[in-house]
Amino acid sequence: RLGSGAMDALSLCAEAGWLYRRVQLYIISVQGSTASGSIARAFACALSKELKDYLQLLAELEQEIDRLHLRQLRVQLRVPLKRLQTLAILTDSLQFLTGGPLLAALHEHVRSGDPRHVDLVNGL
Repeated sequence: RLGSGAMDALSLCAEAGWLYRRVQLYIISVQGSTASGSIARAFACALSKELKDYLQLLAELEQEIDRLHLRQLRVQLRVPLKRLQTLAILTDSLQFLTGGPLLAALHEHVRSGDPRHVDLVNGL
């Protein structure tokens, strides 16, 4: 039987994987659609870079796996998980938009008030 710390770490990892897949499915749908415009494709490309950065972090953590405790892993994944949550929110709310409406909706997300959310959206 796993302790509460291990269960929390597993839950965090599962949530991160689920969020990653949601963003990845959006990217695949935009790249595979002939109806997607250049704005949507650029947005998907920026999202793809974010996912690559996340995978790079996971690779770095994997190299340190022998020295990491579950609590440290949870701490290391907390900020990336928040980023994945924001990316998933964006993809869910923007999935049917292209062109100017997509840009307008992204701009609305900048007005959320959460500095991390604003910084992430501005970076895209």
